[in-house]
Amino acid sequence: MVVVAQAEDMPGIVLKCIAAGKNVFAEKPLGLKSAEAKELSDKAHEAGVILIVGFMKRYAPSYLKLKEMVTSKQLGEAKSFNVEFAVDSTPFCKDEEAFLKLAAIHIVDLMRYLFGEAVAVSGFKSLEGGNISQAISLKFDSGVVGNAYLVGMDAWTRERENITVTFENGFATVEDINKVIIHRSSHTGDVSWQTQTEEDTVLTPSATPMSGAHRDLYLRGFVGELTHFKEHCINGETPMSSGEDNIKTMDLVESILMNLK
Repeated sequence: MVVVAQAEDMPGIVLKCIAAGKNVFAEKPLGLKSAEAKELSDKAHEAGVILIVGFMKRYAPSYLKLKEMVTSKQLGEAKSFNVEFAVDSTPFCKDEEAFLKLAAIHIVDLMRYLFGEAVAVSGFKSLEGGNISQAISLKFDSGVVGNAYLVGMDAWTRERENITVTFENGFATVEDINKVIIHRSSHTGDVSWQTQTEEDTVLTPSATPMSGAHRDLYLRGFVGELTHFKEHCINGETPMSSGEDNIKTMDLVESILMNLK
């Protein structure tokens, strides 16, 4: 069962699906509070059904590649990051809570997916009408530290989504979901600008009209998340973005809101 509804209506609909014994794919946010998210997760567990939340960025090819690099340590340990997320959220987000829970929650979940659980959060906010800017600093239990620049303003009719992760031996950048740039720094003992030992690998999808409208569905992770849901309904295993995992994302959202000044 796939449930897409207004955020305030989602918990009641999902509870009815769970009570009917249905596996559920629910669009984010699933529960506007951590307590609501926990209730839904607990009900799914008691009923023995699969509950997955639609955090599609976890399934986008570019972010899967970035996660692979963090996990495999092919450039050494991840040390820090910087993420930018800027959209025009003014039509549906009138305050910082709505912006975080309806739009920027994807970035909050992505940071957890890449780096683990946050152990320290601080930040500043600017709010004027429906124009919202947030500058957030975080430290994760993996030791990774970073900044998130989250903006919902009508100035950003052209959306922007970039993340750069610095490793011990280089860095990797994802630009607007579609492009991954991997830089391996040279440690040969030579002065880097005197040699040609620096390496850059650029990963992009092919540019073709043959994909029709399907290209975006794959690159943004929509196909990946539904495929993941189907596979886990078949094998009965806990999905990556499960209802239980959703509780931790909602916890981090609430921590950010509490620490914004």
